[in-house]
Amino acid sequence: MTMKGRALLVGIVMLAEMWLVGCGHYNCAATFGNSSCSSSGGGISQGNGGSSTQKIFVYFLNDERAEFAGDAMDFNNSHSFGQIPNFVGPTIDQNQSQFARDGGMVIINKKYLYVSFVDGKVFGFSIDPTTAALTAISGSPIDLGLPPIIPSPIAADPTGNFIFIADSTGVYVFSVSQTTGALTLVTGSPFAASGVQPTSAATDGLGKYLYIADGSQITQFSYSASTGALTSLGTIASNMNLLVSEPTGKFMFGSTLEVGAQGGPTDNNVYAFSISSTAVPGSLAAVNAGFPTGEPVSWIAATPNGKYLYTFNENDLTQNNPQFQAIQGFSLAGLPSQLTPLSGSPFTVFDSNFGRIDQSGNYMIVNGQESTAPVAGTFPIQIQSDGRLGSDFTATGSAGLFAITDEP
Repeated sequence: MTMKGRALLVGIVMLAEMWLVGCGHYNCAATFGNSSCSSSGGGISQGNGGSSTQKIFVYFLNDERAEFAGDAMDFNNSHSFGQIPNFVGPTIDQNQSQFARDGGMVIINKKYLYVSFVDGKVFGFSIDPTTAALTAISGSPIDLGLPPIIPSPIAADPTGNFIFIADSTGVYVFSVSQTTGALTLVTGSPFAASGVQPTSAATDGLGKYLYIADGSQITQFSYSASTGALTSLGTIASNMNLLVSEPTGKFMFGSTLEVGAQGGPTDNNVYAFSISSTAVPGSLAAVNAGFPTGEPVSWIAATPNGKYLYTFNENDLTQNNPQFQAIQGFSLAGLPSQLTPLSGSPFTVFDSNFGRIDQSGNYMIVNGQESTAPVAGTFPIQIQSDGRLGSDFTATGSAGLFAITDEP
């Protein structure tokens, strides 16, 4: 990969972890307070005339101001999706704002939220199940003393026992107290990786393996279910910059994040890797040369039942005018030979470059816009039993990358 291409990819990855300070081509202003966006739809529809009673918390981090914002679905039985009334994010050292980027957020067991900053500080917060308030966990932040260069991606063990932070110096593993959320550095950290700054870290769906992507190779580990200690499984050559798991533990999915910024290349594929259970358990093997998505893939999410996969797509034709594209949906039933597009996919009602699915699998929270209306920001979409996406929603003026959880 050329230096120009490498710099482009690093820039894309950093953007994927940054607060979106403006609306881009949106017709609104994204703010922490009141928004100039109007809502679309009258509430949270279940698709059968009823209303949702499912509470979902959504947390955004404004890196540049080192502060949180919060949205929620059905907060206090409101039957709507909107900014959490009277939400005041926790105070983070304002010096953090000079670093301007985080490596992502993860939520453990619906109870604890963790974020790693570019300078190596790891912040942890407990989640109040009634008010959605975030409270700093004892001992937070933990300072790893990393050089403030580019973000170090964070990943969570699906069993809720560990978090992983990947850096060019290696992989830091923390055990998570199930009663307090306090973090304890696992003996042996940092575990040696490729020595190249990672762009993505992800565990498999069963909580056995950890994978670190850096745009040129994937470093593979198994980890102890009791201690979290990593054991190297070697590396494979791969130009993935994003890795995402699915819940069965059979496959991993990836994207190169080549979205055509500044006239660069585009890659209209999502990639699947099988996870070996025989020769070298945990080792990855590419399924094929990529499954066509029609548009460049900026994010990937799988449903908790392991049936469906969605790609969020963006074509960055110019540096300052990214064009969000329609969400694509696929059935996973045909793997490893194929990903089968869902009926109605691409879902052209929605343009989005990022989204997450709640633990129940009933809703997808996305950052984007409705393609036929001027409303933009963050909004929920119902996932129907056949994987199709519903279209009745409300939207908030919040925008950017986020973490979500069902009510603790």
